[in-house]
Amino acid sequence: MSRLLLSLLVPGFLWFLVPVSHAQSGPVDITANQLDIQQTKGLATFSGNVVVTQTGFTLQAPKVVADYAGGKSNSTDINSITASGGVTITRTGQGAQAEKATGNTALYSPATKQIILSGNVTLIRGPSSLSGDKLVYDMATGNARVTNSGGPVKARFVPQSK
Repeated sequence: MSRLLLSLLVPGFLWFLVPVSHAQSGPVDITANQLDIQQTKGLATFSGNVVVTQTGFTLQAPKVVADYAGGKSNSTDINSITASGGVTITRTGQGAQAEKATGNTALYSPATKQIILSGNVTLIRGPSSLSGDKLVYDMATGNARVTNSGGPVKARFVPQSK
C-alpha cells in the first residue's frame, strides 16, 4: 500500500509528483471515515476526510481509490490510484521549504509510471508558484508538461537569497 501516497518533489524550479515508495521508506498511515473493499472488482475505496501520511509527506482528499490487479485473485499489484474531490499533497523536509500541490484529481499509474494532476493545478514552494489545469509527469524519463486549456500556464519564480 506504500504506493498510495504521492509526494511532491521540486528539483530547481521544476515541480514533479512521484509515489512516496520511490522517495521515502517507512510505514504509510491512512485514516478515513470509511473503507470499502470490492474484492471481486479489485477496488479499495477510502472515503471521507482521507489522510495518507509517510515521513514528511501528506496527501489529503475526500476520496482515494486503489485499483489492484483488476480483481485478479491472489494479487496485490496496484493498477492505478485515484485521489479525487480536491487533492492536497504536502511535503516538509529537514531544513527545506514546505511544498504543496493542489488539484481536483490526482491519478498515478505504476504501469506507465505517470502521475497526472488535473483541474486547477497549483504548485507552491515558498514564494514560488506554478499553475495550470493539468500536470503530466513521466517518472521513467523525468519529463513533465503543464498545460492550461483556458489560457497561459502561470509561473512565478522567486530566487532564494543566499
